Amino acid sequence: MGRSRLVKSNTVRIAISDGDWIDVHRRLNAGEQRKVYDLSRGPDGPEGELKIDRVRAGIATVIGYLVDWSFGEADPSLAIRYKPEAVPAAIDAIDHQTFVEILRAIEAHEAAMQAERTAEKNVPAGAITSDPISPLPSGPE
Repeated sequence: MGRSRLVKSNTVRIAISDGDWIDVHRRLNAGEQRKVYDLSRGPDGPEGELKIDRVRAGIATVIGYLVDWSFGEADPSLAIRYKPEAVPAAIDAIDHQTFVEILRAIEAHEAAMQAERTAEKNVPAGAITSDPISPLPSGPE
């Protein structure tokens, strides 16, 4: 039996500057990832090929991953917990440097999760991935 293909809705808290934090999805499920792709899409190219708008892609990544942040504690207009529909407007209301900091934190998280999945795929089936509880004695003492 292999790894689970179900993406559980786990979150990760990431510390950002000034003692603030963001809670993000550990991983996006297929539907969340499709939403990010859809929000990232720019005008189609001349041959109908999909074009990604880099500005939209950053915003889409934040919208896709962001679950909560500490900003809502100080300003109720920025409360987003359990209100995913409020995330785009809340993101638009923060200053640009804060948005960039959040985007960079999410991109680093996304890269770390990708590296973790890659490492998991490279472990042979049935391999022991942790140290034994205690070493076997090498002989009489």
